[in-house]
Amino acid sequence: MYASIVYFCHSNKQGHGMRQRIEVIQVLRGVGALLVCFFHMRSLLNTASFAYGNFLFGSGAIGVPLFFIISGFVLIYTHHPEKYGVGAAVNFSLKRLIRIVPLYFILTLIYIVGLSQVSYYLHHTDALVRTFTFLPQLTRTTAPSFGFPPIVVGWTLTYEMLFYALFAVSILLKRGQRVFLLAVFAGLLLIMPLVVMGSIHFDFNYVYGFSYRYLEVITNGVWYYFIAGLLLGYLYRSSFSVPRNVILYGLLPLSILLFMVVYFGALLPFSGVWNNLVACSLLFFSLVWLHRYKPVAVAKPFIFLGDISYSLFLVHPLVIVFLGRLLRLVGLESWTSGYAFFILCMVLILGISYLSYSLVEQKLHRWLSAKLL
Repeated sequence: MYASIVYFCHSNKQGHGMRQRIEVIQVLRGVGALLVCFFHMRSLLNTASFAYGNFLFGSGAIGVPLFFIISGFVLIYTHHPEKYGVGAAVNFSLKRLIRIVPLYFILTLIYIVGLSQVSYYLHHTDALVRTFTFLPQLTRTTAPSFGFPPIVVGWTLTYEMLFYALFAVSILLKRGQRVFLLAVFAGLLLIMPLVVMGSIHFDFNYVYGFSYRYLEVITNGVWYYFIAGLLLGYLYRSSFSVPRNVILYGLLPLSILLFMVVYFGALLPFSGVWNNLVACSLLFFSLVWLHRYKPVAVAKPFIFLGDISYSLFLVHPLVIVFLGRLLRLVGLESWTSGYAFFILCMVLILGISYLSYSLVEQKLHRWLSAKLL
């Protein structure tokens, strides 16, 4: 699965060249990571009488679209238009790589070694190269992942890295960045499918059937989430406004209701990608625009979840697999299912994610930033 992950500056105050962190976005990021985590553990909560896990978290994958929207918004929000050219593009790229790559590489190696898969990947070097270069695996025909790297959620980083690369190219331009980005997406998502395949589809589960399979990735409906984030970012930086009371008493309750309706599948007012796209975008819009009038007070536990969300996103598949193996190894196989395993997993996931964030993400980020930026 996905996840994005671009972070705001860790300071809550504006400094030179920095923008104030919008803490409600940290909340959305943390909630998104938890939903994805719960989605992967939902079967543990199912019982013979009722599939509680499927009911509560069967739509937890909606955290991925939420991440992609956040990614698009954050790039526009944090990038200053006056910074353009080769130097700015290189600086932007290094910042993104420093944020994303180290933890992903470390955890991927732990996964491969821990599951004794070294021999497999030495004999399947193509899969290994694709993993460490963020290329799609192309081992399946199922969209939007088209195959999974060792850490299954890593498929989302293929889209993230492509998005960063496209944005880096746009930074080379002195003017017309937004026109360039929208023109590229229009070409990939509308013109190319229409000209080559004779049709346009907005569902990210749809496979066009291109003979050159990389085209499936760059024309997939996932990109509409990034586009929504970009548009929301441009809108936020404009003079566009909505009266606070309209948001507080109208749009926000409506967006929460729509999100819950779509999440639980009680009513799907749109088709294909549009249900999650509209629900996530409207919720994001309502919370962030409310912040424009007055920063929303956010409890520290939610900020904590937002801060560790990238670690949580990458760590949770490892914990689920390794904890199950460890318990079976020590003769506690009865603990590898049901509520007990769910609780054990969550305690370890949160604890290890915090350690990963504190000891790996932050420290490596500081060291690499000092060396490279």
